[in-house]
Amino acid sequence: MKYLPTAIALAVSLGAASAAQADTWHQTNTEAGYEIHIENNAGKSAETVRQELLAAKADKQAWYYSYRAQPKPFWLTESEKTREQVRAERDAVTPQQRARLAEIYGAGA
Repeated sequence: MKYLPTAIALAVSLGAASAAQADTWHQTNTEAGYEIHIENNAGKSAETVRQELLAAKADKQAWYYSYRAQPKPFWLTESEKTREQVRAERDAVTPQQRARLAEIYGAGA
């Protein structure tokens, strides 16, 4: 029983050391204080990323907006409804709903 805390501490320290070595960078006792091992980075290969980038750049207009982190302008987005559906919704509004909307969104100043 007296060796249990020591065994737990040893297991935790070995697990932490192996986890630190698996990272892309880890601390070392050097002037810089760390080492970088890019080959340890799990993820996509450079060729996969290059192919995804070329596919994204294929649509120049979409690439322009996504590269600048901007939403597409409303005139480029596809509408969910047709003009006829919008007209039908407008015509289906009851007089009570029209009065309520006129009260909320009045003539203004």
